[in-house]
Amino acid sequence: MADEKTIRALEAIADLVRGSAERGKIEAAVKAARKLAPVPDLAEELSVWEKKLDVILKEPVGREGMARHVSHWIEKLKNN
Repeated sequence: MADEKTIRALEAIADLVRGSAERGKIEAAVKAARKLAPVPDLAEELSVWEKKLDVILKEPVGREGMARHVSHWIEKLKNN
């Protein structure tokens, strides 16, 4: 199911962000998740992350915020 693949892709993003992975790995994970996004709102948010990744990753609070948003989307997909 597409949602399961999307959830796994989002979980990969969360792991990378929390683990202080390098930008290239996170960017690739975001692009992969965006291709699987089952709802336009998620695809749009992933697109914004992709465009602003340098700013997001610059500070720990940005990484934490991204991880929280990823968790939000995972829960939303699981509950639908």
